[in-house]
Amino acid sequence: MKTKLLVPIVCLMSTTGSFAQKRASLSQALSEVTRIYGTKFSYEEGLIRDAFVNSEHIPKNKRLPVESVLKELLYPNNYLFLYVQNNYFTIIRDSRGKKDNDGDERFWKIISGRVKDSKGAPLVGVTVMSDGYAVRTGVTTSSDGSYTLRLTNPADALIFSYMGMEPQRRVIGSSDQINVTMEQVVNVLDDVEVVSMGYTSLPKERATGAFGRVTAKQLQETPSINILERIQGLVPGVYVDPRTNAIKIRGVNTFGSDTPRDPLIVIDGFPMAETVDARFSLTDKGNTQSSGGAILSRINPNDIESITVLKDAAASSIWGAKAANGVIVIETKKGRNTAPSVNFGTSLSIASPADLNKMDRMSSAQYIDLEKQLVEEGFIADNIVKNSWDPFNISKPHSESLEWIFRVKRGTATEQERDAALARLAAADNRSQLKDYLLQKATSQQYNLSVSGGANKNTYFVSANYNKDVPVFRANKAESFNTTANLTNMLFNDRVKLATGITYNYGNSIGNSAAINALSSNISSGGLLPYEQLKDDNGNNIRRYIQFRPEIMQDFEKKGYLDWAYNPIEELDAASYNDQSHRLRMHMDINTKLTSWADFSVMGQWQRELENQENIDGVNSYGQRNMINIGTTFNDKGNYVYGYPMGGRLGIRNYNGSQYLFRTQLNINKPLGAASEHNLNFLAGAEWKQNSYRSSTDAYLGFNADTYSSAVINPRGSYKTIYGWDSYFSSNTSIAKNRNRALSYYSNGAFSAFNGKYVLSGSIRFDDFTLVGASRSKRGKPLWSIGGKWDAKKENFLKESKWADALGIRMTYGVNGTLPTGANRVVVINTSNDLITNEVTATIASPANSQISWEKVKTFNVGIDYGIWNNRLQFNLDYYTKKSSDIIYDFPYNPTYGWTSLKFNSSTMEGHGIDLGMSAIWLRSKVEWKTLFNFGYNTNEVTDSRFKSPTRVLDYITGTIPIVGNATDYMYAYRWAGLDNQGRSQIYKQNGEIVSADAPATALTPEDLVKVGRTTPPYFGGLFNTFSYRNFTLGVRITYEMGHVFRRLSVQNYPDYAPYSGAIGLQSDLAKRWRQPGDEAFTNVPGLNKAGYQYNSLSRYANSDVLVISGSNIRLQQIDLGYNFPFKMLERTPFKSVNVNASVRNLGLIWRKNKDGIDPSYRTLNNYSNLPPSPTYFMSLNLSF
Repeated sequence: MKTKLLVPIVCLMSTTGSFAQKRASLSQALSEVTRIYGTKFSYEEGLIRDAFVNSEHIPKNKRLPVESVLKELLYPNNYLFLYVQNNYFTIIRDSRGKKDNDGDERFWKIISGRVKDSKGAPLVGVTVMSDGYAVRTGVTTSSDGSYTLRLTNPADALIFSYMGMEPQRRVIGSSDQINVTMEQVVNVLDDVEVVSMGYTSLPKERATGAFGRVTAKQLQETPSINILERIQGLVPGVYVDPRTNAIKIRGVNTFGSDTPRDPLIVIDGFPMAETVDARFSLTDKGNTQSSGGAILSRINPNDIESITVLKDAAASSIWGAKAANGVIVIETKKGRNTAPSVNFGTSLSIASPADLNKMDRMSSAQYIDLEKQLVEEGFIADNIVKNSWDPFNISKPHSESLEWIFRVKRGTATEQERDAALARLAAADNRSQLKDYLLQKATSQQYNLSVSGGANKNTYFVSANYNKDVPVFRANKAESFNTTANLTNMLFNDRVKLATGITYNYGNSIGNSAAINALSSNISSGGLLPYEQLKDDNGNNIRRYIQFRPEIMQDFEKKGYLDWAYNPIEELDAASYNDQSHRLRMHMDINTKLTSWADFSVMGQWQRELENQENIDGVNSYGQRNMINIGTTFNDKGNYVYGYPMGGRLGIRNYNGSQYLFRTQLNINKPLGAASEHNLNFLAGAEWKQNSYRSSTDAYLGFNADTYSSAVINPRGSYKTIYGWDSYFSSNTSIAKNRNRALSYYSNGAFSAFNGKYVLSGSIRFDDFTLVGASRSKRGKPLWSIGGKWDAKKENFLKESKWADALGIRMTYGVNGTLPTGANRVVVINTSNDLITNEVTATIASPANSQISWEKVKTFNVGIDYGIWNNRLQFNLDYYTKKSSDIIYDFPYNPTYGWTSLKFNSSTMEGHGIDLGMSAIWLRSKVEWKTLFNFGYNTNEVTDSRFKSPTRVLDYITGTIPIVGNATDYMYAYRWAGLDNQGRSQIYKQNGEIVSADAPATALTPEDLVKVGRTTPPYFGGLFNTFSYRNFTLGVRITYEMGHVFRRLSVQNYPDYAPYSGAIGLQSDLAKRWRQPGDEAFTNVPGLNKAGYQYNSLSRYANSDVLVISGSNIRLQQIDLGYNFPFKMLERTPFKSVNVNASVRNLGLIWRKNKDGIDPSYRTLNNYSNLPPSPTYFMSLNLSF
């Protein structure tokens, strides 16, 4: 009996236990929702105390929208949830009763639907209201874009409104399901775009200055590691050259040699630390010193929220004595009060080496022909016989073709053997081997991961980024790692906002110059002639002697000297130049709200930069083998004496720099007037800053990489050489230490009247730097600006106008400054040790000048902002003038004081320009077409009358001295008159008279020259078109440079004396040289000549107008195609968004003005860098969880 009763009891307990396990409290379920989705709830105390839910409905992940989860949890318990704001809901009791459907007599109609944007993503928080009655009923859309509106009274239509979107009106009719797609609204002057000045942010409509802004979305459209490539052409007036890492804002303001010309970089409100008084750069190139060098990114482009370029005085004068060249303000991303969001992105690129067949060089046959003529005309003689005063034949080796020519003259080879050998060499071409063994496909990899989100009291943004860039040159690469964490906490009932941030950047580059050297024409540094191969037919390395003749070097090798031959392939593993850097930045801002319109901030930043450079030339490297062999001799007993230590060479450089900045700032943003139609925005503050660094360089000989040890030598000692004389160790040891401090006071204010119709702004700053350049009485001078803006569209007479949807006029004037880094208020003395006595010696590097002060730039700017066609077509036009004074320059000084020149603040120059920006939305339907066009014009002129026209012609030709009335980058040229019948240059004088090559320079006057233009483009900009269809996006990026000129290189390293020694140029023009009378009819390249006037002949041709060609060009920079996966496809996946993108960059020229077939941007002679890069193909993937 007991057994029979036990069975049902156990079954009942099991069933009860199973039922219990499926139940959970509603409070517990909502806690899980908060943990997973980050959702917040508010409800009456005790409302859900006794409510339970099925535990199977508790979410385990984000597979379903949060609203669907809440429906399953709340509706069965007779609860409703109301949308408050993004991811924030209020829970209430459902008091409607059981009858709540279409047949409910309490409602006239129940309408539901979904609202999404143009890309199909749901819009949360859209206001949906009835239209047609004075009293309206409304709701907002939930997290999946859905809504349900219960109308108690009849209505004609529904109105859908959302910030940033065009309002939509839909007639109700008989429908109870209304779905809506909303489009973005475009506005110029009435938008809420915020302009960041670094110290503060202003609504764009209150900004009187000239700004340019680049958004995060625009940055992501270019996948390149180099951030300069991402911003090129996007801002009017900003000239970017990614090849040289140069960026200029509205041209240059000085012609002083030591004055900085780069803009100030500000990140998150603080200026970036500078290295040894050099401006911070956004990217670094690897130490290959060429356009193909690997890229090191100093900042993660994916961390950037926006870039604001401050161009005029009103925008940048608040930054004081470092703002004359403009300011680039970068704001990094911050967290938001949303559920946690995880974003992952990756981008891969690949590019083939540039086409070596397009390299400007002679063929093997043409080069051999040049060498034959050089021998025939006595420019090059046989060097097989040593000079009587030399211990051995120290002559450099001949090329292989020259050696065959001289063998016949020596009688060691027949003409038939020579001709056969030269024919074999003439048919050879080493370009395929150069590509196969020294070059490689350029690749890059980028990986980015970020997590962001927040709750009521805090937000966070954390990211990590890794980049790897491998250029076309073998044995070169660079990699960087970036991590960022930005946190925000609200404290003390939201009266105190604590914002902290930390950023770490690691960079590592490895360089090797073997490939670059091989592609040059300098044989002594490893350059290869057109016919010189790297490997023979059997695949063995071809090894050449480049220090002495082969028989001499082989004789040394037989005596036991180190192998003295050279092959570039072997050098790829023999040397490695490694540069590592660590950069840490930490900042904090404690902002305390004093009133509803005032707050006070205490903020600071600390930066640290550590650099360690190790340049290792192994014992097997040619450079070390060469030095060891030269320093190896024999003693009286016939034993080796290694004067130069056996082993490798280690060159090191260490840099340890830091900066701290402390700032206090009062901010006021107070509405004024009965209706708050006026506004005062004001700030005032003070900051203290210190930059300090220590650096050292040294070199260690006899280095052993395995034991990391080196030989002990006397750094100022000498050693015997094979030449019979002593050589001294070159001391590369140096140490440096510096510390600069600054104290600054600043203020900025803007008053906006009548709802922004009129705006008046001003700023002032006092800087006091402890630089050696300026005395205290000259440093603390005010730098200031004033500005005004009129929003004419808000005037009554323009409010209803059809021809202008937006019209604003801006005007500013101010004074900026530049630090005097090139002059000193104290005597600068250089010390050294005498090599013989080892006594300390001293020389005066520069005398003291206590009158040194800032270089000043006075800037006037007037601008107009105009919008039409419902603001779908927008224009921003600025005209500016700049007047620079107190430019520091060397002027003659009384030599009886011990020096012949002294730097003074006394030179002047001026400039002016135009910035034009245009944006348009041509189509806004299923197909969307947007255009962004930017144009910049800038010119300058030296106005200091002391730089009157020089009397020497060469001063104009070299372009090294300022000339009044000319731009700082002027170019003059001789008037080309062709060659005479002896192949010599001829030039015209102003009156048409011909001057021959044998005429001295005094036969010419400056008036005989022709001014051909400027060397930097005065006109530049970009054109960007974006086409969208459904989820596809197509982008086309074009940049252009106009109005500048450059000299086409033609006769560099052209022999002009006999006997000639040194490198012989490889450029193709040398094959077009004059050879005999009559050739002058079809060539301008002078012939070979040993006469003394040959220098004049070559110099005047090289600097004549016949070689000056236009640099104007239009370049297709990028085409990209992207696809955003629609939201419906991702509903059952963990992804919020998925985007794939394919891009191709460096597509080449669309148009060039010159007819010489030369790409103006890539014109360096006789090396790989004169070739435009091959197209680079990118694949990118971005995911959001």
